[in-house]
Amino acid sequence: MNSSNIKLAELAALADVSYHEDLRPQVLKDMSFDPNPYYRFLYAIAYRYKPKVAVELGTSYGGGTQHLAYGNPEGVVYSIDNHQIAKNLPANVHLIEGDTRNRDYALFPDKSVGLLFIDSTHEANHAWQEYATWYFALIVGAIILADDIYMAGMREFWDRITLPKFQHDGLHDTCGFGVAVNL
Repeated sequence: MNSSNIKLAELAALADVSYHEDLRPQVLKDMSFDPNPYYRFLYAIAYRYKPKVAVELGTSYGGGTQHLAYGNPEGVVYSIDNHQIAKNLPANVHLIEGDTRNRDYALFPDKSVGLLFIDSTHEANHAWQEYATWYFALIVGAIILADDIYMAGMREFWDRITLPKFQHDGLHDTCGFGVAVNL
């Protein structure tokens, strides 16, 4: 079994644990975010793998951002969205207002991102453009996450990903959640 398949198996086990147990610190449990299992999974991934740089595409109110940041306080989380509305975020979070399909090559050189979370418009073409834009910024072994892969159009995007991957139906109710590992 190669290293990406081992990592994928570890991630699948972590997804199962996150689905059944809430191992987050009390500070996250006390926040007003929906107790969605995928938030627990984001925290667990950041805590276990400690990516130096994580990028979230689509911030919204910052639930995913908070969980990635608290899971790895030594790492940096960049959260990008057209309209930033998240507030009271940890010090290791940097909000960037702008198009998620644009990558600042000075800030994100090739092979610099350890985790990419695609959770913006939930449209296949837009998600594919994001993936194509950010792909070369990913380190070998980077974790790629995609939320809502069962929404209209997102299935097409997820099916185009040829990296080792799995989907966990329990992490986000009927919307689906995808996990891939960069080779």
